[in-house]
Amino acid sequence: MPRYRHVSLQGRNSDRHARASPISSDPRFPTPVPLLTQAPVKFTAVRHCDFVCCLLLLATAGCHATESATVPVRDDEPIKADRHTAPALTVRPSVWPTTVRTQGTLVADEHAVIGSKVSGRVAETMVDLGSIVKRGEPLVRLDPVDFELHVERANAQLAEACAAVGLEVSSDTRSLDSESIPFVQVEKAIWQEASDALARLRNLHEKNAVSQAELDKQVALTRVANARYEAALRTVDENLALIQSRRAELAQVKQDLKDATICAPFDGVVQQRHLAAGTFVQPGTPVATVVRIDPLRFQGRVPERKATLIRVGQAIRIHIEGNPEMINAQVVRTSPSLDPSSRSLQIEAEVSNPKSVHRAGLFAEGYVEVDATATTLSLPENAVGEFAGVHKVWFVKEDNHIGIRTVEIGRRLPQRLEIVSGLAEGDRVLEQFTDGDHRNSELLTRHE
Repeated sequence: MPRYRHVSLQGRNSDRHARASPISSDPRFPTPVPLLTQAPVKFTAVRHCDFVCCLLLLATAGCHATESATVPVRDDEPIKADRHTAPALTVRPSVWPTTVRTQGTLVADEHAVIGSKVSGRVAETMVDLGSIVKRGEPLVRLDPVDFELHVERANAQLAEACAAVGLEVSSDTRSLDSESIPFVQVEKAIWQEASDALARLRNLHEKNAVSQAELDKQVALTRVANARYEAALRTVDENLALIQSRRAELAQVKQDLKDATICAPFDGVVQQRHLAAGTFVQPGTPVATVVRIDPLRFQGRVPERKATLIRVGQAIRIHIEGNPEMINAQVVRTSPSLDPSSRSLQIEAEVSNPKSVHRAGLFAEGYVEVDATATTLSLPENAVGEFAGVHKVWFVKEDNHIGIRTVEIGRRLPQRLEIVSGLAEGDRVLEQFTDGDHRNSELLTRHE
């Protein structure tokens, strides 16, 4: 009978197979049967059956190991329902005044290019770009030397004219009596003497005491005296007129001296300074540009098809670029005619700007309220979501399930949006548009 021997594979391979076996340490299973090697290898029937049983046991152990790795499902764990809890609201009409939209610009209430009234050289500039000035505050000062000399000369000429008639410089010419002036009194006395002499000669001529030639001579002398007297009176009138002229000249040069200091005509801000010290200016030369920005004027244009709806006194809400808040104002001026090139009506509103927050030149949009009692469908801003320019709401269906619906929005108010299409009166939507997919979810709360 041939002899058989067991041969076990020792080394790394046998150890690795022993460690990898899931049942190698389980006492319920026998120790793995070592491999038998013989050339040729032969088994008895008993040995062959043992080997087959070991293979079956290994397969059974692997199945148990697989089943034990599966996570069991608890029978008492509740299954999550497809439901959503959130407040809802009903779409209803709300008061939303009908408005006419207009685009425009904020412009300065007053804009003045200040020029010089007199000729002269600039001695000093007191303002620059952005300087805040009050009415009467100096902007530029010219060299006053020439103007002061002109004032002195005018004073001297006035004093000369007053002295000619014996009048004080400060005296009123209307109270002057021409007969009281000395040279007038002299001429009047000569004329009276000649008149008396003529009267005496006429008496003597009647008595043939004097000749006709002597009488004619006296008549001529009397006429000359009378003419000189009249001339003296006219001279007084000329001197009085000259005094008035000298006083006007004095007032003019004093005004020139005053105008040598160029002042702001109103409260405002310096937009531009046109010259510097040392510049020689002529009358009309610009020295600075001053604008008044409190209030500002909103100038907008309304299309022709809506121009008939605009009236002075209507409320207007103005949105200034870069300012999130709306400004309430009134339409204060409208053009009497439409611009033929743009077929639009120009309107103006005043925007209060006490702290100079807004600046002239800003772009602005105006909404003129033409019907304050109009209504429209609207929703809170939080109820509407936006993605890629598309606006959507969570819509509550009749069966109380949630769906998504696209809407078109129109005008905007703070925290509220006008719904142009996509919803009807009585529809229900979620009060808050949130991220996530709530479609076909059941709404658990009733609408408000």
